[in-house]
Amino acid sequence: MKISVTMLSTYLFCERKLYLQKVLGLKEPIKGVMVDGKIRHEIFEKINELDKEIVLGIDKKLNLEDIQVKFRKTYYEEFFNVLGKHKEEMFEFNIDPVKVFSETWPIFLYFAEKRAIEVFNLMDKENVYSEELWSKLYPKYLTELWVESDELKLKGIIDRVELFEDYAKIVELKTGKAPSNGLWPGHRVQLGAYLMLLSEKYKSEEGIVDYFNYNKKFNLSIDEDLRKEILKLRDNVFGLIESKKLPEKCGNINKCNVCGLKEQCFKLN
Repeated sequence: MKISVTMLSTYLFCERKLYLQKVLGLKEPIKGVMVDGKIRHEIFEKINELDKEIVLGIDKKLNLEDIQVKFRKTYYEEFFNVLGKHKEEMFEFNIDPVKVFSETWPIFLYFAEKRAIEVFNLMDKENVYSEELWSKLYPKYLTELWVESDELKLKGIIDRVELFEDYAKIVELKTGKAPSNGLWPGHRVQLGAYLMLLSEKYKSEEGIVDYFNYNKKFNLSIDEDLRKEILKLRDNVFGLIESKKLPEKCGNINKCNVCGLKEQCFKLN
């Protein structure tokens, strides 16, 4: 049996919530913030999938501005394709598309400009185009990458992996509030566990949590202490799942206020 990496962060947030979900089978109602986060993640996934297609379309010596326009246009079209796909959900949860655009488009515009510069610099330096340009271009992006390990007894989906010639770097995208310093404990454990999983396939020792709505990024390197912490946490989660004893309430009113299971939780002893 393998447990998902997200269960580790849920355990850190509230053991009782994880018990309600995984032992009692209760489901948290969908909230607007979840839909908003899903939309932004989907846009990232779509533009990353089109990265190769854009680069292969560069078959002549374009200038930097031409390439920037090419990336901006593709990102812009995909941005609105995804928004259109989810318009009914946004209406249901009172999510303002104009607000989503004003808050999120500058982030995707930044990524479009950054990728265009990477492509142009390589093209200009190596005098390569199309297939050859793509073959030499790093990093390449892998999105929604499924990882699992029989040895670690863990599994999960990594938002984004930047794949270089001889190593890989994880980028976890978060839409929620950014901490003032360091990483939220759940995000720290989540990224550490993904690094452990990814390292079975690639050389991968470092990752980033990107709170892209707040323009904050935090690096994390895996070490033996973090590895031991994650494995102990994993064992605690297995113990919780196998237990028949309902954990105590967490006693943190701030956590309870944002929890979608608080009503069911308070009805229990």
